[in-house]
Amino acid sequence: AASEAEGVKLVDGSKVMAGTVLNCAGPWFQSLNQTVGVKTSTEMLPTRIQVGHMSLPEDEDLLSLPFVADFWGNSGVYFMPRRANKQLVFGSIAHRFESEIVDPDNFNEALDPDVKADYLGCLFHRCPTLPQSGAIVGFSHMYTVNQEDVHPVIGRAAELKNYFLCNGFSGHGFKLAPAVGSLMSQQILGTKTSQWETSIPLDFMDPNRKPLALQVKTHFA
Repeated sequence: AASEAEGVKLVDGSKVMAGTVLNCAGPWFQSLNQTVGVKTSTEMLPTRIQVGHMSLPEDEDLLSLPFVADFWGNSGVYFMPRRANKQLVFGSIAHRFESEIVDPDNFNEALDPDVKADYLGCLFHRCPTLPQSGAIVGFSHMYTVNQEDVHPVIGRAAELKNYFLCNGFSGHGFKLAPAVGSLMSQQILGTKTSQWETSIPLDFMDPNRKPLALQVKTHFA
């Protein structure tokens, strides 16, 4: 039978005791699992993602652009306006820009010059009316990417009966939050409310499931 987790020991040596432990530690997910010998059937790794921002003029055609993701050819560029601060946010879902595995405690947080140039070439090709001058700023951060099927693991670990896993969202976790919260609460509490619950089978994203069969594997999922 699976043993139980008693809580979490922090870096300073203090302990937080708990009847249930939920690992949703983002890029540090695998590291925490390793401390208690928990394994998953797929591998979640911290992956560096780069994003750029450019200023937009008072041009309603540009400020009212929809969210666009370019699947034509190898571009993969996406962009969306931020009307409040008159900026265009852009990046790419192409695999070549979403495959750099990093140490979550030590990685380059800037936008690489060669990546910026690649992004801009794709961006101007798709949207040639954008201003050709002005500062481009950017940054890098991390997705926690499921290397096998870019979908999360959500459920109880096989090794510890009160240790639950919720990670590997591969860049599209925020918009899944209500359903994810429902999946976790149903499994941890064993109850459902009268509304706002997902009907997804509780084992669909099981941490020890077979990788999902996908026609296209992209973080844009």
